[in-house]
Amino acid sequence: MNRLRSLGLVSRLTGLSVLFFLIVGGVGFVIADHSLREFEQRSLSDTMQTAARVSAELVQDVYPDLTYSVDAQGQVVNVIWPAIPEHPDDRIVDQLHAITGTELTILRWDAARNDFIRASTSLRDADGQRMDGTQLGADHPARAALLRGEPYLGEAEILGQPHLLNLRPVKAPDGRVIGSLGNFVPQSALADVLGATQREIVIGVAVVSVLGALVLFLVNRALLRPLSGLSAVMGRISAGDTTVEVPALNRRDEIGTFARGFEAWREATAEAAALSRLAREAEAEQARVVGDLSLGLSRLAGLDLTASIASPPEAPFPARYEEVRCNFNAVVDTLSETLLMVQQIARSIDAGATEFNGIAQDMSNRTETQAATLEETAAALDELTASVQSTAQNAAEVDSAMAENGRQAEEGGQVVRRAISAMEQIEQSSRQITRITDVIDDIAFQTNLLALNAGVEAARAGEAGKGFAVVASEVRSLAQRASDSAKEIKRLISQSTEQVEAGSTLVNATGSALGVMIERIRSVTTMIADIANSAREQSLGLSEINTGVKQLDEVTQRNAAVVVQSTTSSEVLHQDAARLTESLSRFRLPEVAATGMPRPAMAAVPYAVNLTSAASPPPARPEEFRPVPLPRTGTDAGGGWEDF
Repeated sequence: MNRLRSLGLVSRLTGLSVLFFLIVGGVGFVIADHSLREFEQRSLSDTMQTAARVSAELVQDVYPDLTYSVDAQGQVVNVIWPAIPEHPDDRIVDQLHAITGTELTILRWDAARNDFIRASTSLRDADGQRMDGTQLGADHPARAALLRGEPYLGEAEILGQPHLLNLRPVKAPDGRVIGSLGNFVPQSALADVLGATQREIVIGVAVVSVLGALVLFLVNRALLRPLSGLSAVMGRISAGDTTVEVPALNRRDEIGTFARGFEAWREATAEAAALSRLAREAEAEQARVVGDLSLGLSRLAGLDLTASIASPPEAPFPARYEEVRCNFNAVVDTLSETLLMVQQIARSIDAGATEFNGIAQDMSNRTETQAATLEETAAALDELTASVQSTAQNAAEVDSAMAENGRQAEEGGQVVRRAISAMEQIEQSSRQITRITDVIDDIAFQTNLLALNAGVEAARAGEAGKGFAVVASEVRSLAQRASDSAKEIKRLISQSTEQVEAGSTLVNATGSALGVMIERIRSVTTMIADIANSAREQSLGLSEINTGVKQLDEVTQRNAAVVVQSTTSSEVLHQDAARLTESLSRFRLPEVAATGMPRPAMAAVPYAVNLTSAASPPPARPEEFRPVPLPRTGTDAGGGWEDF
């Protein structure tokens, strides 16, 4: 933990960024791996269904008496085979393996063995020989399902290796189960594909994490570089150098705010140093006055500055001492004026220290309030950041779902277009059948005429033509029935044509509606993708704001410590001024000078500083100013500007 605290801000941010990329990459890898496994399972299931259909077609090509059907899900069902040969053609299983890469086994039920026998299979034993004639086994998981006439889709071990099986029962025309068509594929193929894809995903996540961390490191370094200059300025000001120039004062970001704060601190430090120098000059002046009055301290031991050496007319002071008296009286008057001025200065310093203490206390309270507000703001920003990240994740999921819906709608449009084409072909076939019925009707009419002519000829022949007349009558009746049937067929075909036209119209309308739906789905997908991108950008922006607020909270806490130290210093200054006033109260000072000479006008006291107006300009800096460190107090406890 101590090593972490000693790291720079750029290193911390870079480390957090790398951790963030690693977490996101790990979550993405888990999701991608899960999706990949589902996709591979679906692909494998589709492959097995395709292999089943191809197997049935290949067997039917060789044995036309086999029939089957395909349900709506593409599964081969209702496999009917009058009799399964004892040794089917092995080229069927080999051809399936060459086409689909899957294996095929034709099972035949052997009542004598009470088990399914592999009549033809692509399985080979350790010696490379086909396993034709081997039994399925009573413990095989597919046996019970096949005997019930149900298909089996599951796993089983073949030659010690796990395989995925798809077995369809083969029934005789009377419904008895007489065998099975079974496709199988080793699961090791799926494991190899998954392993290669997982390695590619891991490499991609690692590359993206490294590149992202490098970019964030460069960006953080560029953004936080001005803080190094401000840190150096802070060190020089802490050392007492108030002539240093603070950089980045004209910036409009948080760094500019910090720079202007350092500038205000530098000016306040210079002002405090000037006040300290003026106080020391006043003490030196007082020390010189006390040194000039060292010969008269015996008379001033009682601290009575109202006493003076008088020279009454009846007893004038000796002339040789007149100069001493005048000098003494002048010294007393001058000392009185000086002590009065010092008393006023002490009161002014006391008032300024009291006012500064109140302002510092108010600033401390405001800083504490600001720190609490910043802490609440940081917590609220954390919650808002989490909410925006959740919204971005949900928008990404909705985007994926809308893309899948668009794909399904495209497939629906293709199905509708194929249905339209089929309806048109049905309509053309109906027209051809109509033409055929017209031909049949003409044939029936011609046959009827021929039968009528035959009847007439039979009547002319008399007794010899009676048999021929009966035949002609039957032919006539048959021609009439053919004509009636042709008319009925024509009527039914006419109705079918009308229904086909109506169905074609409905299918066309459905195709148009699906086209509009697909366009709208594309538009919605685009808008959702934009929303997802905006949510991700907002999440990144909130993360940066959150980091800035936390930094501002830390600086505010440090400022609060500085304000507390300033309050302590002002209290010490107030105590010193009180002690000075108490010391001056021991002197007895005159209301008016005893010599009767006018008191010199007191200059404006430069020690009281108005701290209530932040807009007041700082006092002029003396030409020979030198920074003087402030006295350390007992409440400092080893802290100070260096800690800031």
